[in-house]
Amino acid sequence: MITLIRGSHGKAESKLPLMITIAIIAIVSFLAYKFIPVRWKYIKFKDEIQDVVNIDYARESRRVARGHFNEYTIREKVLEVAEKHNIPIEDAERQVHVRWPDRKKFEVEIEYQEVINLPVYGDYIWDFYLFVQQEN
Repeated sequence: MITLIRGSHGKAESKLPLMITIAIIAIVSFLAYKFIPVRWKYIKFKDEIQDVVNIDYARESRRVARGHFNEYTIREKVLEVAEKHNIPIEDAERQVHVRWPDRKKFEVEIEYQEVINLPVYGDYIWDFYLFVQQEN
């Protein structure tokens, strides 16, 4: 039984494959630690922007009739959500576009970059593009 566990090479067996495996697991874990929270923040941001764009006209009919919902008010709400989620929008005029073609469905288009600091590599710039359209 002991000879099966020990292997065919005996005591002089190399530890290199084990060390390489541990190093790869450590690198992948570190990268996941850096990248997964940024991606999760993007997903939560996208979901909340979708909620902003999907206005319940039946419930909000009085405010709609008074003109409370247009490209400018939706854009303000989008910027509030971006600030809430710490989305780096530096130039809102260039990065956030809200359209309301034919007064039917709102469309929101957002472009931004997240900077992820990595040792040895330096700063990694991750570009995000978000397009949300009203579902109603």
